[in-house]
Amino acid sequence: MQRQLYFVRHGETTMSDHLLGVTDPELSTAGAQQLLQSLTSLGGLQRVISSPRKRCLNTAKAFAKQYQLPVDVEPNLAEFDFGQWDGKPYDTLWRDTQSPSIGDFWQNPWQHTPPEGESMHDFHHRVATWWHSILASPSEECIAVVAHAGVIKALIALILDLPPEFTAHQSNITIPYAGIVKVEIFYDSNQSAWPKVVF
Repeated sequence: MQRQLYFVRHGETTMSDHLLGVTDPELSTAGAQQLLQSLTSLGGLQRVISSPRKRCLNTAKAFAKQYQLPVDVEPNLAEFDFGQWDGKPYDTLWRDTQSPSIGDFWQNPWQHTPPEGESMHDFHHRVATWWHSILASPSEECIAVVAHAGVIKALIALILDLPPEFTAHQSNITIPYAGIVKVEIFYDSNQSAWPKVVF
């Protein structure tokens, strides 16, 4: 038995020069087109799973309605909560000298949590919770998962069984707007899951 998942990042937003976690702007006109084009390029989809953030969900719902597909909203796929930094322009954050700084966080997010933000441990735990629920429910579905760059990178790290020190912010992986990462999960005769990233 084999399941196919396509992790799809949302398109460009109207605040692309800001740090976006819980802050949730609309997609730009170009961003909505980017996401729709990526989703439309995926053949054989049977279901859509989306982050609750409207930069993912609004276009995912529009696509699913057009193709008469069910949509599941998954809270664990929401982007990282950057606390007091959330929604601020990048240039402002890099000029801020408070401790911890965004530079501290980017260098070692497991040691530095954004002020009033989410810890990296909690973020990875909730993403892993969703991923393990997927692995534990064998099927032959083909699913589009509309989420965020940080979430998709965390999922890649889980699938590749990388150490905790590997994080979305330390990796050399780039997930462009509306970028697609294909994942295949093979289930053996014992229903054990064997996922792999298909580059």
